[in-house]
Amino acid sequence: MDPKGKYVKEAAYAAVLAWKNALNIDDSGAMPDKDKKDLKPRQIPAGQQKMIAAFDTYIKYVPDAPELVKIKYRKARIFYDYNHFDDAVKLFRDIVDHHVNDELAIYSPTCCSTVSTS
Repeated sequence: MDPKGKYVKEAAYAAVLAWKNALNIDDSGAMPDKDKKDLKPRQIPAGQQKMIAAFDTYIKYVPDAPELVKIKYRKARIFYDYNHFDDAVKLFRDIVDHHVNDELAIYSPTCCSTVSTS
């Protein structure tokens, strides 16, 4: 991908949408209940890892996009869902600190306060 190319923003977003559709990603902000018995990090499946890579590309090349917060939130959700709490909390905290007016900022403190890695 040419980072200065004419279609870089569209290509980055198309990659995100393709993986979102392929993996049937939920767009709701609600967090699932965690099983408090097993909070050890689980292996993130290859498809989800490719989704994270697509998110990273989008975040890098389209930092001013209106969808940026949703992309960061989706990435944090993958880390949260697979018990990678340190990575998830960093992203949720970024949303709260830098995107406080976005509707997804409401959900981010909830998961940050309910996740304990100790």
